[in-house]
Amino acid sequence: MVVKLSLSQLLAQAEAGTLTAEAAGRYFLPDDAAGTPFEPAVRFNPKTVNVTALRGSASVLASALARDIGRNSATLRHAVPGPFFARKAVTSGEAIAAAEAGATILAEGDSWFDLPFIYPRTLVDFLGERHAVVTLAQWGDTLEGMIAAKQFVKPLRTKAFKHFLFSGGGNDIVGGGKLELFLRHFDVGHADPSDASWYINDLFVDALDRVMGHYRELLKIVVRESPKTKLVIHGYDYVIPQQNGHWLGNAMTFRGLDPVYKAPLCKAVIKVMIDAFNSRLKQFADGSSGAVIYVDLRKKAHADEWFDELHARENATKRFAAAFEQAIGS
Repeated sequence: MVVKLSLSQLLAQAEAGTLTAEAAGRYFLPDDAAGTPFEPAVRFNPKTVNVTALRGSASVLASALARDIGRNSATLRHAVPGPFFARKAVTSGEAIAAAEAGATILAEGDSWFDLPFIYPRTLVDFLGERHAVVTLAQWGDTLEGMIAAKQFVKPLRTKAFKHFLFSGGGNDIVGGGKLELFLRHFDVGHADPSDASWYINDLFVDALDRVMGHYRELLKIVVRESPKTKLVIHGYDYVIPQQNGHWLGNAMTFRGLDPVYKAPLCKAVIKVMIDAFNSRLKQFADGSSGAVIYVDLRKKAHADEWFDELHARENATKRFAAAFEQAIGS
């Protein structure tokens, strides 16, 4: 018989700092229904945590507690001992301290750089096994929010970082949970995958323009604060809409684009959107006079290597990390 932990017992362990991310893994489960694109949510595991008294507040409390556990970890999940490290910074001051300790790569970004501990490791986790990385990334952070907060500015002023890795914009290009706003309804006259671009409306183009405006603002800040630091950016790989998928699949189904019965067309639509974002990022990097490095992550993850609609499994994220490593050099 499994003995369930009471919520008070779980909170006590978390507050005492005795609950590691690895140990906490048995108490939480992914909660796609409560999450939004690039902001995963978690819930308590009903088999190991007594949640009978929580009712509607369980999901909110679980995500908040999981975030605190991750923030209180001294290092990123599964960091390996040795000369390299991937260190999680909660504040700009901690990132500056990491620079003084030898970090040469600063990272900021969304859930492609940081995920709850019950999810697969990210490319930053794997990159940290061979490079001295400090990351400010936090799952759920938006592109606009990260640039507005400017948490990376003070660490950049140290001039200690050779590379500044940045991940953002994914939430914007998939409609922030309302992808259907960017899509036209299915039309029998445009049923072939080669017609995919027909389904994407001007609202997507407007969103992409806003995203690139934020990237231009970001570059200005980096050049001003640390001219020798290279800004390293990436587009996303070809994510796959799934049946009943909360972020892509349901939105496409709402438009008559069923991800099962019209799978080739649905994948083609997403491909056009991902390609458009990657193309704009590459153009941005090509026109930066060497200040920006663009990393192409497309076709790195195989069809069976997706953990959910937006995040890859670890065998794929290792390839993402390798692509970054190749771009920035040893």
